[in-house]
Amino acid sequence: MNLFDLTGKNAFVIGSGGIGAAIAEGLAWQGANVVVADISEKNARSAAERVTAAGTKADYIVADITKKADIEAMFAEMDRKIDRLDILVNSAGIGSFSSALDMTEEVWNTVVNHFLNSAFWCCQQGAKRMVPNGHGKIINICSMSGMVVTGDVGSSYAAAKAGLIQVTKSLGCEWIRYGINVNGISPGMVRTALTDPMFDGNPEAVAEYDALIPLGRMAQPIDMVGAALFLAAPASDYIVGQNIVADGGYTLR
Repeated sequence: MNLFDLTGKNAFVIGSGGIGAAIAEGLAWQGANVVVADISEKNARSAAERVTAAGTKADYIVADITKKADIEAMFAEMDRKIDRLDILVNSAGIGSFSSALDMTEEVWNTVVNHFLNSAFWCCQQGAKRMVPNGHGKIINICSMSGMVVTGDVGSSYAAAKAGLIQVTKSLGCEWIRYGINVNGISPGMVRTALTDPMFDGNPEAVAEYDALIPLGRMAQPIDMVGAALFLAAPASDYIVGQNIVADGGYTLR
């Protein structure tokens, strides 16, 4: 038995920027058909092309997940593209940060709504489609910022990701009775289009951050793929409500 074989499985990856696109491609390497969604058509199309190049069927949806109604519409469109949902990956992200003293209600609500509320509604919509089938894998991209204080201007982000880790555990416990495994991955600092502005043209900042990581470097999106494939595959059938920390050892300091 190949514990990592996903041949014939259908996956829906929400958020097809850096981490999401890498995971979508990785799922295709193992045989899964993948639908990707993103607010950016360019990101969504590019991720779908990577899936196709990996040898499986791909499609994409341009969607905003700001509101519950938008999420319901996105999943309805997904239903028209695949006949069954086996794997759901919630990896959508935005770049909106503020110091706590300068925090506005708008920034706080935007960040918490995106990273926590919207992720929950996506989980709910995915689970509603998985329950009748008696199986499914849901993977939430959380963050080490939900576990430790990193000292940056991310109190709203930290609060949202801490909440998502707890939601992942709660849903894992609640939905395993339906055959749905809900788990999370908490990346450390990953170099993507959202984080590159912090480091581009600043080798001193890169060296300073790399020095904080026992492994000696920040992550690339590909570094999240192994954990995602494990959580999507039969190899993780006995894993429930867990949060895999993929941070190069940062949180061990």
